Amino acid sequence: MNQGSSGPNTAAFKVYNDAGVLISSNEWNLATGAKATLVIAKDK
Repeated sequence: MNQGSSGPNTAAFKVYNDAGVLISSNEWNLATGAKATLVIAKDK
């Protein structure tokens, strides 16, 4: 991963429920070499 000529890199996520309603979202500006982890836990 690199920033290229017009950094920074970005990452984003959006989580919708089964009715299509947005329940969570976030966006980040990332430096070169940054790593991210997303953990999803589902209740039964």
